Amino acid sequence: MLDQHSEDLELAKASGVLQAGSALRAWLADASGNLIDAATVLLPEVTGHELIDLLALGEETNEEGRPRSHAYTLYRSVVHTLGLRKGDHVTQRTVDLLNEAAAEWEMDQEVLEAVLTVATQPGHRLNADQLHRNLLSHSPAERDAWWGIDTYSMLNEASALHRLLRWAEQLPTPDRVRPLPAPATTWVRRPGAFMTVTGSTQEPPEEVARLAAVALVWTFTSPNRFLRDRATKAVVQLLLGYPDVLVGLLDQFLDQDAALVDDPYLFERLVLAAYGVLARTDASRAQPELLARIARRVLDSVYDNVAGAAHASRNALLCDAAARIVRMAHRTGGVSDEEAARSHHPHACPEVGEAPDENTLDARYPIRGKASERLWASLRSSFSGLADFTNYEVRPAVDHFSDLPLTTPRPSQPDSAPLVHEAVVLFRDSLPEAVRDVLASDESIRALLKNSWRQQQVLNEGQQQLLAACAPEPTREQLLAAAAVDKEWASRWVLDNAARRGWTPERFGAIDDIYGQGRGGREGHKAERFGKK
Repeated sequence: MLDQHSEDLELAKASGVLQAGSALRAWLADASGNLIDAATVLLPEVTGHELIDLLALGEETNEEGRPRSHAYTLYRSVVHTLGLRKGDHVTQRTVDLLNEAAAEWEMDQEVLEAVLTVATQPGHRLNADQLHRNLLSHSPAERDAWWGIDTYSMLNEASALHRLLRWAEQLPTPDRVRPLPAPATTWVRRPGAFMTVTGSTQEPPEEVARLAAVALVWTFTSPNRFLRDRATKAVVQLLLGYPDVLVGLLDQFLDQDAALVDDPYLFERLVLAAYGVLARTDASRAQPELLARIARRVLDSVYDNVAGAAHASRNALLCDAAARIVRMAHRTGGVSDEEAARSHHPHACPEVGEAPDENTLDARYPIRGKASERLWASLRSSFSGLADFTNYEVRPAVDHFSDLPLTTPRPSQPDSAPLVHEAVVLFRDSLPEAVRDVLASDESIRALLKNSWRQQQVLNEGQQQLLAACAPEPTREQLLAAAAVDKEWASRWVLDNAARRGWTPERFGAIDDIYGQGRGGREGHKAERFGKK
């Protein structure tokens, strides 16, 4: 059809518009959706102009001031055919039309799907490098509010992201990195399908693998742990044959862009994926130079700058994965004893600051608004005294902390120090003669000091006071070491920190209500809310 109307196309190429009386324009007005899609792809290649511009529909409106339905069809065609275009014919005007489709026609999800479709195309204007720049331009909270929410359920959908995951996880392990010889053909079971993998399967170009890895690494930021888990395994499988890509990702995310990334979920999973690649390829034996190189990168990024976004003190899982890499390298001589010692506990950390009191929390983060609408309720409910998160996450964590400075050696516990002899004598004399030998022994006194309920059963008030005097006065260091961090204080701190990191009811209240109620019962392994992240 385009060949038949070459004159119309030449005029359109020069003017940027298909003339009102042209036969091609009339034909396009009645064309089916499939032909409109074909024209959306081909006309920019032939004329250098987008179809929607050639038809000049941007200024045509109906009585309500909105573009006509045909304009919607054209915008939708731009979005849905993005993956069919030649990459060098995707221009800034194409990008503008995609942005207009998202903003004016509420095609956000479809635009994201289109962008993920072309993420692995080298040189494409909208590939994973552009996605990376776009995501970096937002704060972590802003990023989660669109990227995190839009990708949350893609794992369970027939989406471009799901296809990318399946492609990466089903790549065969390259023969050159197999620790043991593999049969010529093996059957690999994947969810929903059987497939054959042979040793002769062509490996993707390194640039394609890099772009795919960049896109998948960004899914590590999702609160959906099932997506994070599957993406982590997919990245490991993808990078088994691409050590330079792995090192480049660590440089990119842990060093160059770490401050802008500022996402503990991404840092921990990226380092864990690096450890997975090193373990799967038996790097200690087969690639000791690569192992040493990655170990030093991890030491500089995770154990160097205390104020760094990817420092070990901010994330226990990140620290664990990084320490495993360092230990592997240390065993092979890739890093020295002094270098390896940098990964040992304990680590210095930034000051955590103070937690607001309950009245301050009520003023800053009200549970409900004036019209009784839910505001901070979904987040505040996780930090009540009986909430699971407080009792099963916060309390067990802070029980391991005390106010004793790291520079002070841990003192002996007060209950192991010698008893006060004079007080023991007075306590013994206060007891009836029949029970003195039993209750006044050092062992019995220590046991009674630990059990206030038993004291009340066998001693009167005066004897309890004499018993208390038997315990030695604890030193300041012993008091600091014995006093655990209050879980209520810690819960208030975590809540305030979540708000300071960008959680607001406007951004995440509705989505957290959806994922926080009636999804999977009380078992631990389930997709999380954004507030929990």
